[in-house]
Amino acid sequence: MPNRATLNATTGQIVAFFVLCNIGQILLLAFLATAFLSTSIKRRDGTVLNLCASMALWAIGANLLLYAGHFPTGHYEPHEPQFPICLAQAVIIYTSISAAATSVFALVLHLWFSVHFTSLDSMSRWRGPFLVGLPWFIGGIMFIVSLARGLQARDTVILARDAVYCSVGDPVFVLSHPTRAAA
Repeated sequence: MPNRATLNATTGQIVAFFVLCNIGQILLLAFLATAFLSTSIKRRDGTVLNLCASMALWAIGANLLLYAGHFPTGHYEPHEPQFPICLAQAVIIYTSISAAATSVFALVLHLWFSVHFTSLDSMSRWRGPFLVGLPWFIGGIMFIVSLARGLQARDTVILARDAVYCSVGDPVFVLSHPTRAAA
């Protein structure tokens, strides 16, 4: 069972968080579906789609406890989610944040290469697949590390201090804050 944490956010803040996460998730998934299914779109940039996919994955991870029926309101001590769902959420969040950060880096590199080099140079053949694959390679490493650490030390998988998401609360993951660990 994850460790219990105190709830610092108000009910309104928590509701706003989940509403915005769900809106973002729906819009990102709709954008991705349109990009992949539309025949009128001639050119799809993989780095932009990667960024949208990693952010949609984050929104799914952020909403995972809500989907599992865990909704903290601030008026009571929230019930503790089961270990598998808590670990799954922590791993998804760590993976998606790492992939999103690397996707932004890949997008900036793609734009820089597009401005400074022609598409006919010798590196253009490998550049696209490399920039599209890099975020998922880094995200995959974070997935393996966070899953292994969570399974190795089950007591480090905790409900974070705001009780909205689970985290691997281990010094390896820098003060149990996913954005710091992924950075």
